[in-house]
Amino acid sequence: MQFLYYYRSFLKKKRLSNGQVEDIKEATTFLLNEPEFKEIILNRDIGYPNHQVLRKKLKREWVKNRDFEKLLDKAVELVKNK
Repeated sequence: MQFLYYYRSFLKKKRLSNGQVEDIKEATTFLLNEPEFKEIILNRDIGYPNHQVLRKKLKREWVKNRDFEKLLDKAVELVKNK
């Protein structure tokens, strides 16, 4: 995934720090475990310990609507209120 290439400027416009952008980048790797990637991802992504809470919250959001833009909006809200 080229997350930073495509989404860094979007997230910076939301006034996130570099650390917050990195947290979102790392937390959204839970998506690699979704069925859409099962044919190309050989190992389950478990993420870093310090992103587990954010990953769980984002996973719940993803299950609701499977919309990446809404997921990013929720991620921004969560990291700003951390």
